[in-house]
Amino acid sequence: MPSPILVQLVGIANAQLYHTIEYLDGTFQPFLGNVNQQESNDPGPLTDVTCSWGLNQDLHVFAINDPNTGPSPSPVWYTVRNSDGSWQPSFTNLQQQIPNMPQQIMSITSCPDVTASQIIHVCAGMNTPGGLWYGYYNLNTRTWTTEAVTTSSFGVGIPERIDSVVDSSGSLHVFFSAAGFVKDNVTAWHTSRSPQGQWQPGFDLIPSINIDSASVIYTLEAIRATLVNDPSLGIQLFGTTAIGELIVANPQVNPWNAPFTDQTTTGLTGTVFTDVAGTYLDAVTIPPSTVFRMCAVANGGQPGQLWYDNTTVDPLAFFPLADYVSMPPYPFSKIAIAGFHQ
Repeated sequence: MPSPILVQLVGIANAQLYHTIEYLDGTFQPFLGNVNQQESNDPGPLTDVTCSWGLNQDLHVFAINDPNTGPSPSPVWYTVRNSDGSWQPSFTNLQQQIPNMPQQIMSITSCPDVTASQIIHVCAGMNTPGGLWYGYYNLNTRTWTTEAVTTSSFGVGIPERIDSVVDSSGSLHVFFSAAGFVKDNVTAWHTSRSPQGQWQPGFDLIPSINIDSASVIYTLEAIRATLVNDPSLGIQLFGTTAIGELIVANPQVNPWNAPFTDQTTTGLTGTVFTDVAGTYLDAVTIPPSTVFRMCAVANGGQPGQLWYDNTTVDPLAFFPLADYVSMPPYPFSKIAIAGFHQ
């Protein structure tokens, strides 16, 4: 009998969706399964993906097409990996189920609600400055609820890369970056939704400053967020920069002004990172020193290689995931991971 699942990882390679597993005993499923081959319909070329842990160790996956070159309107595709390892028989086009879902989506994020395990929050970036769509899915009733997100977008870029997390109070935090857009040394933004459903009126700025030299400003390409072992410490922010650095900030709460450090040289000198994902794990079942996992797409030895870190945030200790998992012969572009929680 296999060890319980600890982390599930999904990634896009050759515009198709792949999946693998890290088990509680530290071993991996020895291959990346092609999810497209498990579904009866073709979603077309995929460009972004997000996933969330559901009930009973199932995994909920959302993916999108390129809004510029893909179908118009650009669908959000949804599928589920069940706890027995089977997949939902076909991708669901959520635009056909949710009337007010936008027609052109640039990016997508999802996260479980740590205070209400039956809820998955989904937020999508639209092709307008600060444009966000929001809805949540009730796993028990299998119904969607959507809300209008109305916030001031002055001085805010288009949400091209987006991530989200729910803190221990039940507040949803949404972070996004806009490639190439810089406003007052800021390249990323934050907004939040209270447990009562109230959105903050504007966006917080996230200055991307190097801890060693305040004069160095990182232009964030992707920004990611996750919880940490001690909820009082806040949220862990990390990401990749426009020139391929991997940067990490100490856990923090608003205001989001903790400086970032460049982690690229930690055993990965010369590596160019293009995407990264991380997840907090439930410390009830594993040692507190290993309650974080990170996976990155990087050109280290070969383009689009997957690197994995199963130690702690600092210092990072990446290794090629291909050492343990058979990889498809295509470079990866985007990844997402979901870790065990109760």
